[in-house]
Amino acid sequence: MNYNGKIKTDTKCFEKNKKDINLDFDWSMLPEKVYNKYMNKYKKDAWSIVDEYVGNISVGELHFNVLFRNYSDTDEPEISLSYDCYVANEDTGYGYTLNDDGSNNIPYDYADGTDCNNLTLSYKEFKEESEKLLKEFIFINDKKKTLYSLVEKAKKPLLQW
Repeated sequence: MNYNGKIKTDTKCFEKNKKDINLDFDWSMLPEKVYNKYMNKYKKDAWSIVDEYVGNISVGELHFNVLFRNYSDTDEPEISLSYDCYVANEDTGYGYTLNDDGSNNIPYDYADGTDCNNLTLSYKEFKEESEKLLKEFIFINDKKKTLYSLVEKAKKPLLQW
């Protein structure tokens, strides 16, 4: 699979070991209504949604921002839905959450991401494809660029941040 310059994954290795990953994804910040709104915008004018934040998907202490990205070097857009992975409770200096009252100051790190290139999916199909891609990303990239485990972070109780 081509992940547009992001981390490539070893699908065969993942398929062999995916039975070990049972993750509960939270879709509350990317409901069907929001997904459909952005897909309609995309169908009308693909250029108008480039770099727009669509929502996020969470699992354990991982947070995936979903954005439209253009990977084309030409006048023809090559739009993908991009998942940027952020990992809570890792104090690398990358970033910190901060509510207006100063509470909930959670350190977090950026851990790269992956893309969904199929923009013809219904919401149900999008959820299924996203969960497959994100599980694959979590498993294949576990401890690759970081000292912490993406798998262990994903298995933790859901942290809203």
